[in-house]
Amino acid sequence: MTDRIQDATVRWRAEQHMYAAFGKLLEDRIRQTLANAGIWSEVSSRHKGRDNLIKKLMRKPDHGYESIGDKAGVRVTVRHRDALSKVLEMLPRLFDCRDLEDVSHRLGTSGVGYRGWHVAVFLRETDPLWLDYRGIEAELQVRTQAQHLWAEMAHDAIYKNEADLPQDLVRRMHLLAGLIEVADDEFLR
Repeated sequence: MTDRIQDATVRWRAEQHMYAAFGKLLEDRIRQTLANAGIWSEVSSRHKGRDNLIKKLMRKPDHGYESIGDKAGVRVTVRHRDALSKVLEMLPRLFDCRDLEDVSHRLGTSGVGYRGWHVAVFLRETDPLWLDYRGIEAELQVRTQAQHLWAEMAHDAIYKNEADLPQDLVRRMHLLAGLIEVADDEFLR
């Protein structure tokens, strides 16, 4: 194990409880805000596991402990695509938000695959708990139930293993993503 990874492992052991608590705080605030707004959602949080942290550092040798932004993560799943914009409009009222990205743009116009929105969130300096969580960020993922279905089914099979899989299997998984995208569109009609 390299010094970079060893140092990250030691820091993570000392800090992971703080990231877990931060994720839970964000989860609770988002869940309550969406419920008050009458927006159906499932909200969950997690902190990155030690093994996943090491794997990410090994896959990305130009990254260090500080540059990994998803040590805490929160996922918001809504029923339909029209609720995505409502959630995304609500977030800046709750948190300091940076790097909002529609990850479907990575696919281009002819690609199918993972869809959803990602944003880095921090507590504002005016937040009563800011001092407890100063400098800590979480990656927030916002997607529909249909997008979530594909992401959950395909993540372990494709995301980090695509180069090792038979091409016909990868193609079939991407075709399923296209069908799920069509379903998402049809639910709004």
